Amino acid sequence: MRIIKNSKTGTYSAVIKTLSGRTITRSLRTRDKVEAKRIVKESKLEEIESAAKIKALTRDTITAIVAGKNVKISAVVDEYHHFRVLKAHSEHSMYSEETVVQKFLREQKLQNSGISKITTKHIYDYVNDPKDGASLNHKSKKLTAIRGLLSYAIANAYILKDPSYGVAVDKSKLEHKQKEKRNQPPFTKADYERIRKKCSYFWSVAADFAYWTGLRLSDIARLEWDSFDSLSDPQLLIVHTVKTDTRVALPLNDELIGGGLLMDTISRIEPEDEKFCFPEWRALTDDPKRRATLPTYFARELKRKHPKAWDEGKRFHSFRRSFVTRCKREGKELIDIAAWVGHSNEKTTAIYDQS
Repeated sequence: MRIIKNSKTGTYSAVIKTLSGRTITRSLRTRDKVEAKRIVKESKLEEIESAAKIKALTRDTITAIVAGKNVKISAVVDEYHHFRVLKAHSEHSMYSEETVVQKFLREQKLQNSGISKITTKHIYDYVNDPKDGASLNHKSKKLTAIRGLLSYAIANAYILKDPSYGVAVDKSKLEHKQKEKRNQPPFTKADYERIRKKCSYFWSVAADFAYWTGLRLSDIARLEWDSFDSLSDPQLLIVHTVKTDTRVALPLNDELIGGGLLMDTISRIEPEDEKFCFPEWRALTDDPKRRATLPTYFARELKRKHPKAWDEGKRFHSFRRSFVTRCKREGKELIDIAAWVGHSNEKTTAIYDQS
C-alpha cells in the first residue's frame, strides 16, 4: 500500500494492490501528508491489503481489522449520543434508550470491551432474561435500543455484522400477564367531573385539557401562552407535541372540544410566568430523568381523590382514550381524530377507540 500525491490537485491518494495484482487508487481527500497517513492508519488499509495477499480477506477478518479491540463500546455509545443530538432526536427517547443500553452493558459485563465483542448470545440473554419480569412490549423496546446502537456501529464500519440479527423476544418464556397489554379504560364523563372538582389546581386544569382535547400530559405541562394566541385564528389551540413534534391545531369553539368551555379553563390558569402556563410542571417534564414522575404524581392524586377510578386501572392517559372514543361516537372520522391527537396513522388512533 502506497500513498501518492496528485501533481495537479495536490491531494493524496492511497494505492492498494489487490489479490489479482490489480491496483486500486482511492483519494484521501486531503492535501496534508500527515493527515493522509492518519486516515490510512485509522481505516486500516495496510492491514486489509496484507490479509488479501494471503487470501484471508473474509468478512470476519475485515470485521476484526476494522473494528478490532481499539473501538471501545463506551466510545461508540458517546459518538451515537452526539449523532442523535445533531439529528435532534427526542431527549426523552435518547435517555430511556441509553438507560437500556447501559444496563445491557453492565449485566453482560461489556462496559470495557470493544464493540465487536457483543455477541448474539449477549443480546438474547439480556432481552429474554426470565428474572426481569418485563412485559412483551418492554422487552421489544430493549431489543430496539440495542439495535439502534449496533446500526450506528455498522454504518461507521466499527462492525460489519449485526449480532442482533435473528434475535427476537422469546414469547414461550413469558407468563400470561407479561404478554397481555395493561387494561387502561377511558374516563367517563362522571370520572372527569369528579377529578375536575376534587383534584388540586393543576390536575383540575389538566383534566379539562385532556378530556376535551386528548392532549398528552407532557404536552399540557409544556403549554405556552402563545399556544392560545394564533395569528391565523384566535379560536385555535396550537401545540407542537413532545413525542413526535407534530403540529396539532384544535378549534376551541368546536362542540367536541368543549364548545368554548376551554376558554374559561384558560382564563383560570394562574399567570406565574410570561411565557409558560405551568412553569414548574414544564421544568419537570423537560428533565429526561424526572419526566416519568409526572404521571406518578397524578396517579397518587387519583388514588386519593377518586379511588374507584384508580382501582379500575385508569391513569392520566385514559383521558386520551376518552377523547378519541367520544369523538368517534359523535360521528367524527378516524382520519380527522388522528389529526387532532397528532397521530400520523389512523390505525394508531383506532387503538384508542373504546366505542
